[in-house]
Amino acid sequence: MISPEDLILRFAAALASGLVVGVERGWRERDEPAGSRTAGVRTYALSALLGAILAAAGQESGSALIPAAGLIAFAGVFAWFKLREAAQEGGFSVTGVVAAIAVYGVGVLTVVGDPLSAAAAAVAVAGLLASRERLHGLLARLTG
Repeated sequence: MISPEDLILRFAAALASGLVVGVERGWRERDEPAGSRTAGVRTYALSALLGAILAAAGQESGSALIPAAGLIAFAGVFAWFKLREAAQEGGFSVTGVVAAIAVYGVGVLTVVGDPLSAAAAAVAVAGLLASRERLHGLLARLTG
């Protein structure tokens, strides 16, 4: 069982990890009007914290179903909002949904695993998201 002090530090690590990804997402969409996007800095931070809270609740109760059920509900709600956003904008991308699910997973990992590994995963997610143009440019230069 995790001590209350350690749990607080793990919650802080989850929150910080979500903020890392949220800052990347917010930076990408910083010129959009407020309320026009599904998720930004606060949403990604809360998503990681939600994963951590439900993982802790699962550990406390001895049920892995709690974070699993939370993931299903979270992914469903997030995907629904992204679908509405895509319909309004005429866009089509699953990256935001996958990123949100990854951030939720990072939050879970901060509690059930190693918080440092979880933070590293969050940095990797943010780095991958930030490298979109570079990766697409590299792909465009590949020849068969």
